[in-house]
Amino acid sequence: MLTSIAPVFDAVEYHETNFLGDFEQPSPYRGLPTPELDWQWEELIEGSAFTIPKEKLHLFNISKETMSRLYHTESGGLAASAWGFHQIHCVNVLRQISYKEEYHKQGRLPQILTQDPDYGRKHVDHCIELLRQDLVCRTDVTPYFILKPLPGTPPEALKVDFSVHKKCRDINQAKNWVRSNIVIESFKDPFVKELEFTPAVINI
Repeated sequence: MLTSIAPVFDAVEYHETNFLGDFEQPSPYRGLPTPELDWQWEELIEGSAFTIPKEKLHLFNISKETMSRLYHTESGGLAASAWGFHQIHCVNVLRQISYKEEYHKQGRLPQILTQDPDYGRKHVDHCIELLRQDLVCRTDVTPYFILKPLPGTPPEALKVDFSVHKKCRDINQAKNWVRSNIVIESFKDPFVKELEFTPAVINI
């Protein structure tokens, strides 16, 4: 059914992988903020808009009020962005807020930390609520396994294996498709706009 909704679904393949789930797993997206780490996060996100054909619009359950406000593209379709990239943006916003003191110490402030405090609070709450709805909607029931206690630890000191096996969409293909079909281009957060590093290999 999903392949009938938007062209991007047909362009993106799936692959199977195991999450790197160790509790202190090193990652190019984890740890104290640095210019390179911030740039890597921005590289995960592709918020540019592409076209949804008008004849597909009935599949999206859009209200009449919203319908009247949709942005029409030159090709006669409607402009839309990919939901998953917005959700990654929201996780990035929460990451930035969690390192607020460190950013101020470094004198480098992401956009969320330069916004009016009232608007910034609403932005964060918006992200938390949409992530909550998204996770509840998906209610992922993939099993993750309980491990025996390590030798010499109490019998109740159970551990958990977070390296779950998953079937994932190829984010690189999704990004490439969006970038090849841009009708409205998005812009990076100004505080990383001029930076350039080697992109991390996105395996999941």
